[in-house]
Amino acid sequence: MFYMAATKQTITRIGIDGGDYNPEDEVRCGIQRLVGSFIHSKLLQNCTNKRWFYYYFNTNASRLTSGTVVYKNISKRLFSSLFLPLQMALDQIRVYLGFSGILPHLVRMRGQKSIVFIHDFGFYSHPQYYKDPRKMIWQTEYALYGADRVIVFSDYIKDQIFTRFPEVSRKKVVRIYPGGDHIIKPKQATQIGGKFFLFVGVIKAAKNIELLLRYFS
Repeated sequence: MFYMAATKQTITRIGIDGGDYNPEDEVRCGIQRLVGSFIHSKLLQNCTNKRWFYYYFNTNASRLTSGTVVYKNISKRLFSSLFLPLQMALDQIRVYLGFSGILPHLVRMRGQKSIVFIHDFGFYSHPQYYKDPRKMIWQTEYALYGADRVIVFSDYIKDQIFTRFPEVSRKKVVRIYPGGDHIIKPKQATQIGGKFFLFVGVIKAAKNIELLLRYFS
Protein backbone atom coordinates (compact mmCIF):
# COMPACT_ATOMS: atom_id res chain seq x y z
CA MET A 1 0.00 0.00 0.00
CA PHE A 2 2.79 2.40 0.96
CA TYR A 3 4.64 1.50 -2.24
CA MET A 4 1.60 2.35 -4.38
CA ALA A 5 1.16 5.74 -2.67
CA ALA A 6 4.84 6.56 -3.08
CA THR A 7 4.72 5.60 -6.75
CA LYS A 8 1.77 7.88 -7.42
CA GLN A 9 3.55 10.83 -5.79
CA THR A 10 6.53 10.48 -8.13
CA ILE A 11 4.40 11.28 -11.20
CA THR A 12 4.58 14.98 -12.07
CA ARG A 13 1.36 16.31 -13.56
CA ILE A 14 1.95 19.06 -16.13
CA GLY A 15 -0.80 21.25 -17.55
CA ILE A 16 -0.57 22.75 -21.06
CA ASP A 17 -2.56 25.82 -22.12
CA GLY A 18 -3.49 24.95 -25.70
CA GLY A 19 -5.81 27.91 -26.28
CA ASP A 20 -8.19 27.31 -29.19
CA TYR A 21 -5.98 24.71 -30.87
CA ASN A 22 -7.34 21.20 -31.28
CA PRO A 23 -4.27 19.00 -32.02
CA GLU A 24 -6.26 17.33 -34.82
CA ASP A 25 -6.85 20.62 -36.65
CA GLU A 26 -4.70 22.21 -39.34
CA VAL A 27 -1.93 24.45 -38.03
CA ARG A 28 -2.71 28.13 -38.67
CA CYS A 29 0.08 29.96 -36.85
CA GLY A 30 3.53 29.55 -35.32
CA ILE A 31 2.28 29.00 -31.78
CA GLN A 32 -0.01 26.20 -32.93
CA ARG A 33 2.90 24.60 -34.77
CA LEU A 34 4.96 24.79 -31.60
CA VAL A 35 2.19 23.27 -29.47
CA GLY A 36 1.45 20.56 -32.03
CA SER A 37 5.11 19.55 -32.32
CA PHE A 38 5.46 19.50 -28.54
CA ILE A 39 2.39 17.30 -28.05
CA HIS A 40 3.54 14.96 -30.83
CA SER A 41 6.95 14.58 -29.19
CA LYS A 42 5.29 13.64 -25.88
CA LEU A 43 3.23 10.96 -27.62
CA LEU A 44 6.42 9.35 -28.91
CA GLN A 45 8.06 9.25 -25.49
CA ASN A 46 7.56 6.45 -23.03
CA CYS A 47 7.72 8.62 -19.93
CA THR A 48 6.49 7.02 -16.72
CA ASN A 49 7.22 9.85 -14.28
CA LYS A 50 5.22 12.59 -16.05
CA ARG A 51 1.56 12.96 -17.04
CA TRP A 52 0.58 15.68 -19.50
CA PHE A 53 -2.83 17.39 -19.46
CA TYR A 54 -3.74 19.38 -22.57
CA TYR A 55 -6.43 22.02 -21.98
CA TYR A 56 -8.07 23.82 -24.89
CA PHE A 57 -11.36 25.29 -26.10
CA ASN A 58 -12.73 24.31 -29.48
CA THR A 59 -16.10 23.54 -31.04
CA ASN A 60 -14.67 20.17 -32.09
CA ALA A 61 -13.45 17.93 -29.30
CA SER A 62 -10.29 15.95 -29.95
CA ARG A 63 -10.74 12.24 -30.60
CA LEU A 64 -7.11 11.52 -29.75
CA THR A 65 -6.44 9.10 -26.93
CA SER A 66 -3.15 8.44 -25.23
CA GLY A 67 -1.75 7.01 -22.05
CA THR A 68 0.71 9.92 -21.95
CA VAL A 69 -1.48 12.94 -22.75
CA VAL A 70 -4.96 13.68 -21.38
CA TYR A 71 -7.05 16.00 -23.60
CA LYS A 72 -9.67 18.24 -21.97
CA ASN A 73 -11.91 20.57 -23.98
CA ILE A 74 -13.25 23.20 -21.59
CA SER A 75 -15.30 26.39 -21.82
CA LYS A 76 -14.05 29.22 -24.02
CA ARG A 77 -15.74 31.78 -21.79
CA LEU A 78 -13.43 32.67 -18.89
CA PHE A 79 -10.99 30.04 -20.14
CA SER A 80 -7.74 31.48 -18.75
CA SER A 81 -9.17 33.44 -15.85
CA LEU A 82 -11.34 30.73 -14.30
CA PHE A 83 -12.00 27.36 -15.93
CA LEU A 84 -8.40 26.49 -16.86
CA PRO A 85 -7.01 27.15 -13.33
CA LEU A 86 -10.03 25.38 -11.80
CA GLN A 87 -9.56 22.28 -13.95
CA MET A 88 -5.83 22.29 -13.20
CA ALA A 89 -6.59 22.35 -9.47
CA LEU A 90 -8.99 19.41 -9.84
CA ASP A 91 -6.36 17.49 -11.83
CA GLN A 92 -3.67 18.29 -9.23
CA ILE A 93 -1.37 19.94 -11.78
CA ARG A 94 2.05 20.89 -10.43
CA VAL A 95 3.56 22.66 -13.46
CA TYR A 96 1.85 25.01 -15.92
CA LEU A 97 3.08 25.56 -19.50
CA GLY A 98 1.85 28.74 -21.19
CA PHE A 99 2.80 28.56 -24.86
CA SER A 100 0.94 31.78 -25.73
CA GLY A 101 2.72 33.84 -23.07
CA ILE A 102 -0.25 33.99 -20.70
CA LEU A 103 0.02 33.31 -16.97
CA PRO A 104 -3.46 32.96 -15.40
CA HIS A 105 -3.76 34.93 -12.18
CA LEU A 106 -5.23 32.00 -10.23
CA VAL A 107 -2.36 29.73 -11.31
CA ARG A 108 0.11 32.17 -9.83
CA MET A 109 -1.96 32.71 -6.66
CA ARG A 110 -2.15 28.95 -6.04
CA GLY A 111 1.65 28.75 -6.12
CA GLN A 112 1.85 26.31 -9.03
CA LYS A 113 5.15 26.28 -10.88
CA SER A 114 4.83 28.08 -14.20
CA ILE A 115 6.75 28.23 -17.47
CA VAL A 116 5.68 30.74 -20.13
CA PHE A 117 6.90 31.26 -23.69
CA ILE A 118 7.47 34.81 -24.98
CA HIS A 119 7.61 35.00 -28.78
CA ASP A 120 7.94 38.68 -29.66
CA PHE A 121 7.04 42.27 -28.73
CA GLY A 122 5.32 43.27 -31.95
CA PHE A 123 2.28 44.63 -30.10
CA TYR A 124 4.58 47.17 -28.41
CA SER A 125 6.18 48.53 -31.58
CA HIS A 126 3.23 48.04 -33.99
CA PRO A 127 0.02 48.03 -31.92
CA GLN A 128 -2.06 48.91 -35.01
CA TYR A 129 -1.64 45.36 -36.29
CA TYR A 130 -3.18 43.74 -33.22
CA LYS A 131 -6.79 43.46 -32.08
CA ASP A 132 -6.18 44.27 -28.41
CA PRO A 133 -2.54 45.37 -27.89
CA ARG A 134 -3.17 46.80 -24.41
CA LYS A 135 -4.43 43.46 -23.16
CA MET A 136 -1.46 41.67 -24.73
CA ILE A 137 0.98 44.11 -23.11
CA TRP A 138 -0.60 43.61 -19.69
CA GLN A 139 -0.60 39.82 -20.06
CA THR A 140 3.05 39.79 -21.18
CA GLU A 141 4.27 41.96 -18.33
CA TYR A 142 2.30 39.95 -15.77
CA ALA A 143 3.78 36.71 -17.12
CA LEU A 144 7.34 38.07 -17.22
CA TYR A 145 7.29 39.11 -13.59
CA GLY A 146 5.13 36.29 -12.26
CA ALA A 147 6.36 33.13 -14.02
CA ASP A 148 9.04 30.89 -12.55
CA ARG A 149 10.69 30.44 -15.96
CA VAL A 150 10.44 32.33 -19.24
CA ILE A 151 11.46 30.63 -22.49
CA VAL A 152 12.38 32.57 -25.64
CA PHE A 153 13.55 31.34 -29.03
CA SER A 154 16.26 33.88 -29.87
CA ASP A 155 18.92 36.01 -28.20
CA TYR A 156 17.22 39.06 -29.73
CA ILE A 157 14.00 38.51 -27.75
CA LYS A 158 16.02 37.72 -24.65
CA ASP A 159 17.89 41.03 -24.98
CA GLN A 160 14.57 42.81 -25.60
CA ILE A 161 13.24 41.50 -22.29
CA PHE A 162 16.17 42.87 -20.29
CA THR A 163 16.10 46.17 -22.20
CA ARG A 164 12.39 46.74 -21.66
CA PHE A 165 12.18 45.14 -18.21
CA PRO A 166 15.56 45.46 -16.42
CA GLU A 167 13.95 44.32 -13.13
CA VAL A 168 13.27 40.83 -14.52
CA SER A 169 15.73 38.30 -13.12
CA ARG A 170 18.23 37.06 -15.70
CA LYS A 171 18.15 33.64 -14.06
CA LYS A 172 14.53 33.01 -15.02
CA VAL A 173 14.88 33.70 -18.78
CA VAL A 174 16.12 30.80 -20.91
CA ARG A 175 16.81 30.83 -24.65
CA ILE A 176 16.03 27.60 -26.50
CA TYR A 177 16.30 27.54 -30.28
CA PRO A 178 13.22 26.07 -31.99
CA GLY A 179 13.60 22.66 -33.60
CA GLY A 180 13.05 21.70 -37.22
CA ASP A 181 11.78 18.16 -36.82
CA HIS A 182 8.42 19.11 -38.37
CA ILE A 183 10.06 20.14 -41.65
CA ILE A 184 9.84 17.66 -44.52
CA LYS A 185 13.38 17.14 -45.76
CA PRO A 186 13.81 16.40 -49.50
CA LYS A 187 15.84 13.36 -50.44
CA GLN A 188 17.76 15.39 -52.98
CA ALA A 189 18.71 19.06 -52.77
CA THR A 190 17.31 21.40 -55.43
CA GLN A 191 19.58 24.02 -56.96
CA ILE A 192 17.99 27.47 -57.04
CA GLY A 193 19.43 29.98 -59.49
CA GLY A 194 19.63 33.70 -58.74
CA LYS A 195 19.08 35.63 -55.55
CA PHE A 196 16.25 34.67 -53.22
CA PHE A 197 15.14 34.95 -49.62
CA LEU A 198 13.29 32.46 -47.45
CA PHE A 199 10.37 33.61 -45.29
CA VAL A 200 8.94 30.94 -42.99
CA GLY A 201 6.49 33.01 -40.94
CA VAL A 202 2.76 33.40 -41.34
CA ILE A 203 1.51 36.03 -43.79
CA LYS A 204 -0.08 38.81 -41.76
CA ALA A 205 0.29 42.57 -41.41
CA ALA A 206 2.35 42.37 -38.23
CA LYS A 207 5.15 40.59 -40.10
CA ASN A 208 5.60 43.62 -42.40
CA ILE A 209 6.44 41.53 -45.44
CA GLU A 210 6.00 44.59 -47.66
CA LEU A 211 9.11 46.12 -46.10
CA LEU A 212 11.04 42.90 -46.66
CA LEU A 213 10.07 42.85 -50.34
CA ARG A 214 10.97 46.52 -50.71
CA TYR A 215 14.49 46.00 -49.37
CA PHE A 216 14.97 42.86 -51.42
CA SER A 217 13.99 44.59 -54.66
